[in-house]
Amino acid sequence: MNLFSPDQLMLALNQYLADWTEAGQKVTRFIAKDPWHPYELIAGGPNGLCVVLSWAGASPLGNEEAEGLTLATQKLDVFLSYNPGLSVAPDDALVKGTDTRPSLLKLVGLLSRRILSMKFSDESDVRPYFRWAGTSPVTAPDGTPLRAFRMQFELDTDVEEPQPQEI
Repeated sequence: MNLFSPDQLMLALNQYLADWTEAGQKVTRFIAKDPWHPYELIAGGPNGLCVVLSWAGASPLGNEEAEGLTLATQKLDVFLSYNPGLSVAPDDALVKGTDTRPSLLKLVGLLSRRILSMKFSDESDVRPYFRWAGTSPVTAPDGTPLRAFRMQFELDTDVEEPQPQEI
């Protein structure tokens, strides 16, 4: 069974992405402390590629149960930003790559494929891969674009039910 607690899921994905680099670019990775942390990190403007992993909760997967385990959908947000630093045409980084790096939109696709290829234990009927659940641009609360995208993924897992204890 795919028994992953949120912390195990985040650590496994962080480790899986440890060697993800594109076109020789250094990638800075973070695990978000709370739902606002990715926005703080991205707005802080770290130069280069930045990936922020954020657990976005879980929800029950219907009323299905198997062998005392409840099925749940774990939700994960992955933020990717690319701050090219000072540039004559900073918006070009969105769609135009250079000799030393792909465009931000190309990187979004490459990172999505990398995450979707991650396989978890396949000992049950639970789908052992992430599902893509959407991608959207990241903006500051005032609507300012931040040269970043939020990719959403889901993974069906088993949640071990607690054993009843008398009190």
